[in-house]
Amino acid sequence: IRRGAEEYDSYHRARPSTLYKPKLSMDGNVWCALLGENLQEGVAGFGSSPEKAFLDFDKMWSKDI
Repeated sequence: IRRGAEEYDSYHRARPSTLYKPKLSMDGNVWCALLGENLQEGVAGFGSSPEKAFLDFDKMWSKDI
């Protein structure tokens, strides 16, 4: 169990949403995790919960432009 917790902790600390701490806010009826001045210039993730917005942010962080 301890090893699993250590692996989870290591993964969580390496996530872009943990490292760069995007701003979390509501955009209409969905959560938005945004790093940058706006959606056009920054990186954003959206979801029905804060965690889902952060997971989407992590996916978008690695996406090619």
